[in-house]
Amino acid sequence: RAAQISFDRLLAGAALQIAEGTNVIEGEIIVNLPISAFETLSLAPDDRVFYRIIDRNDLPLTGYDDLPRNRHIENQVINTAKHQSPTPAYFDDEYSGEPVRFLVLAKLFTEDAYTGEVLIQLGHTLKARGEMAEEISWRAIQLIVPFFLIGLLLVMLGIWQLLRPIRRLNNAIAHRS
Repeated sequence: RAAQISFDRLLAGAALQIAEGTNVIEGEIIVNLPISAFETLSLAPDDRVFYRIIDRNDLPLTGYDDLPRNRHIENQVINTAKHQSPTPAYFDDEYSGEPVRFLVLAKLFTEDAYTGEVLIQLGHTLKARGEMAEEISWRAIQLIVPFFLIGLLLVMLGIWQLLRPIRRLNNAIAHRS
C-alpha cells in the first residue's frame, strides 16, 4: 500500500505538469509536454511510461492511441472537474503485455474558442512498485522477527516461572510415601 501511494503521487504530479502544459491558443489545443514530468517517472529505470491526451470529442491529440480505457473512470473524472478542482482517478489494466497503473485527469477549458474538457491518461508499469513493496515487506520482517523472538522468550520465561511452584509441589508429593 505504501509503494502504491508513493508511485500514485508521482504519477499524479506528472499528470498535473502535463495538464499545466496543455492550453488553448486561438481555439486550438496545444500540448506542451514537459520533460520534467517524464523525468520524474523515469526514476524507475526498468519501468515504462505511456500517455494519451484526448479532446472533448474523443479525438487523440498526442500519445498512444491504443491505451486501454475505463469509460466509467473517465466520466467520473469529467464530472468531478466540472464541479470542483480536477481530481485524478486510477485504474489497473494491461498494456503491451505488462501490468500498468493508469491515471486519468481532466482539464476543463471555458474559453470562447474552446469549451470542454481534455482528458489526460498516464500509465506507468508496475515493476518498481513491486520492488519497493518487497523492500518494505523485507524491512518490516527484519523489524518484526526480533521482537517476536524476544516476546516468545519472555512468554516462555513467564510460563517457566509460573510452573516452578507446581513442579516443587509435584516433587514434594512424589517423595512422600
